[in-house]
Amino acid sequence: MEHLSGAQLAVVQKILDGICSRAGDVQLALLASTDGFQLASAGSKNSVPDLAEKFAAMASSMSALNEAAGKELGAAELDTAVMDFKDLQMILRKLQSGSHEFVLAFASSKAIVLGNLLWTARECAHGIEEALRR
Repeated sequence: MEHLSGAQLAVVQKILDGICSRAGDVQLALLASTDGFQLASAGSKNSVPDLAEKFAAMASSMSALNEAAGKELGAAELDTAVMDFKDLQMILRKLQSGSHEFVLAFASSKAIVLGNLLWTARECAHGIEEALRR
C-alpha cells in the first residue's frame, strides 16, 4: 500500500470534499492505492458503512483490468476509464506521484453530464498530483 503523510491526506481530503460540493450529485469520490485500499473519500454516499472500502478495492481491480486489456491491444498506459450504467456513471483515473501510482474513482448519478464529470475528474487529478508532489 502506498503511504501518504498526514498533511498529504488532509489536502487530498480537502480536494475531494471541494470537488463533491461543487460538482453536484457525486455519490462517491475516492483516492485508492493500486492494491485497493481507500486513502481518502467524499460524496453523498461516503457515510454508507464499508462502501468506500469496497469501491476502492473494485476501482483498483477495474483499473488494472482496463490497463491489461489496453496493453493487449497495444495501447499506452491507462489514463481514464469510463463506465456508463443506466442510472450511474463511473470514472477511474490513474494518478502518478513519483514512483507511486494511485486510482482516483468517481461514481455519480446521470444528473451530472458525463463531460462535466470527466472535467471534474481531470481537475481533481491535477490538484491531487500537485499535492502529492509536495
